Formats: sequence, structure tokens, C-alpha cells
Amino acid sequence: MQQLKLEYEARIAPLRQELWAKKTQWRNLLAGGNADPAQAVGLQREMIALSDEIQREMTAMKRKMLDLVDPAQGN
Repeated sequence: MQQLKLEYEARIAPLRQELWAKKTQWRNLLAGGNADPAQAVGLQREMIALSDEIQREMTAMKRKMLDLVDPAQGN
């Protein structure tokens, strides 16, 4: 299970970095006071897509972990 977690972390690390970059860009855009609504919405959509991808990776990892657990152990 530790190996699965390490693989998961390696896959999502760049996604998390990109998400933080988009959040920073979005916050700076809004803090500017005269944000382009289309640009703000576009960044929000990109952040949602990245969050969704991270969630899909987490779900896949958890499924793999459950496959390793013996049903007699309370799966």
C-alpha cells in the first residue's frame, strides 16, 4: 500500500503545483479590482478540472488499495 501511495503522490504533485499556480493567478486577477469576468471564469474552470483529476487519481488509488485487502479483514 505504501508503494501505491508513493505512486499517487508522484502523479498528483504536478497537478497540485498547477492548481496552486492557477489559484494564485485567479486571486491576483480578482485583487486587481478590474478583473475580466471571462478570464476569471476560465481560471475557475481550469481549477475545477485540476481538482477533479486529483480526485479521480485518489479514487483509483483507493480502489487499488481495497483490492489488496483480504475481504476477511473487513473490507
